[in-house]
Amino acid sequence: MKVKNNFSDILTEKSLLLPNKVYCHKINGREITFLELEQYVNKCCRFFEERGIVFGDVLTISVPNSISFIIFYMAGIRSGIKVNPCPSTLSENELIKNINFVESKLLITQKLIDTDIISDNCSYLKFNDDDDFLLQLENYKDGKYEQKICSDDIACIYYSSGTTGNTKSVLYSHKNMLSLTKSIVNDFQFLSESIHLGVLPLGHTAITNYQLLPSLYAGSTLFL
Repeated sequence: MKVKNNFSDILTEKSLLLPNKVYCHKINGREITFLELEQYVNKCCRFFEERGIVFGDVLTISVPNSISFIIFYMAGIRSGIKVNPCPSTLSENELIKNINFVESKLLITQKLIDTDIISDNCSYLKFNDDDDFLLQLENYKDGKYEQKICSDDIACIYYSSGTTGNTKSVLYSHKNMLSLTKSIVNDFQFLSESIHLGVLPLGHTAITNYQLLPSLYAGSTLFL
C-alpha cells in the first residue's frame, strides 16, 4: 500500500474506499461525497493554476462555513500551496494585516475588499456561495491533479490564540498535520461511523484539528 504522506493522499484513499459516502452535510441541505470532493479538489487545483497560484505560494481563505471552504483548503494541500485559513469573522483590518504579513498571493473572501490597501502581489477573489463557485468549477477537468509534495513541505500557516499576547503564526508541515490528526483520531477513538459537528468558523484551528481533518482521516461525516 502506498505510504500516505499528506492529506491529499488521505482524500484519494477515502474516495476509492468510500466513494458514495457523504463526507460533509451542510445545514442548507447541500452535501458532498468523498468521491465528489476528490473530483472538485482536482478541478480547484486547475482553477488555482489558471490564476497563477502554484506550489509554494500562500493562499488565504476567509469565507463562511461551506463546502467550498473545504474544497479551497484541500486543493491548496494537493497543489503544494501554503494554506492560510482565517475565520470569516475577522474584521477587514485584521484580515488585511494578516495577508500582508504572510505575503499572500491570493485572498478568497466574501468580504468586499478595497484592493488599494492590499499588496500588488496579492490577487482577490470575491466568494459568493457554494452554488456560484461549484458552477465555476464545472469548466475544469476532474482527473487527478499531480504535484510532488514532501512530508516536510509547509502545508498551512496556523495561529496561536493570542490569549496571553500577540497572535503568532506557526508553520505547519504535512508531516505535522498527519501526526497530530492521527493522534487525535486514535485518542478520541474516531471511527468511520463517527459524526462530527462543526460549529466554529472554518479557519479556526480548533475546528480544523478536531473536526475537519479527523473526519477526513477517519472516513467519517462532518456536519456544518
